[in-house]
Amino acid sequence: NSVELLELHPFAIQDLSCDYPMIISGRCRGSLPESVEVSGTLADMSNFTAELKIWKAKDVPLDKVFARRWINILTANAWFTGNKETEKQVAEISMRTGFPSEYTCMIVVQTE
Repeated sequence: NSVELLELHPFAIQDLSCDYPMIISGRCRGSLPESVEVSGTLADMSNFTAELKIWKAKDVPLDKVFARRWINILTANAWFTGNKETEKQVAEISMRTGFPSEYTCMIVVQTE
């Protein structure tokens, strides 16, 4: 059972020692394991490793739940890198989920 990581958000993972929830989202191909191991460096330069349990969403439209967050993260990345593929990805997410973005134009018409 191998997993191919297709995308990960945010690109830089926040401080793991803080006392607030951490949300790491992404897309992958393959079977997800029950947990993943993350590692980093503490302030005293010692290594830190933790095992994190994976929550699998059932009957939750995660693309809509995280769409705004993904759009914001990818837009910032596109601005910093000038990557046109990232701009296209933002536009695709925006059109698929209905959330506006820097790279899409939307018109809302109310009918009665």
